[in-house]
Amino acid sequence: MSQRQNLTRNISYERYFMIIIQRIYFMAGKDEQAKSLAQQVDSISSSRISIPDTKEKNKEQVDKFGL
Repeated sequence: MSQRQNLTRNISYERYFMIIIQRIYFMAGKDEQAKSLAQQVDSISSSRISIPDTKEKNKEQVDKFGL
């Protein structure tokens, strides 16, 4: 059970970091790279883990982080 919780926590942190990287892309005007990142995460995780696919949804997520 502990290993599963650690894995879940690690995936959550990695998702958080990916969303922040995506936000940087959006802020830099690199919208296509930001959207591509979302598609790659979706593809790699077989749609089990996702990050926002639009600038607006990304901003909502980042705002929830309190940044």
